[in-house]
Amino acid sequence: MVMGLLGGTVYPVSCGVIGLLWNFGRLQWAEGYARSADERYKGGPLTFFIWIGLAVNHVACFLVALHIMGFALPVYDVAGLIKSYF
Repeated sequence: MVMGLLGGTVYPVSCGVIGLLWNFGRLQWAEGYARSADERYKGGPLTFFIWIGLAVNHVACFLVALHIMGFALPVYDVAGLIKSYF
């Protein structure tokens, strides 16, 4: 959760969308787990985003850490048209 907040300072759309998918995936995971421990990943199609969400937030937080250490990383807007450096 903290990594999503830190990564969201630079990549708010990506971390916000993946955070929502992670929440819905976690709810489906819990519904499957309530039925049986073996069915926890069969609760719904969004359970896959539990691990994807964690990976995206880790990468975003790592990129923010690189930025804080002084590396200039390109940041693109949603359309990918504007490139700016911090």
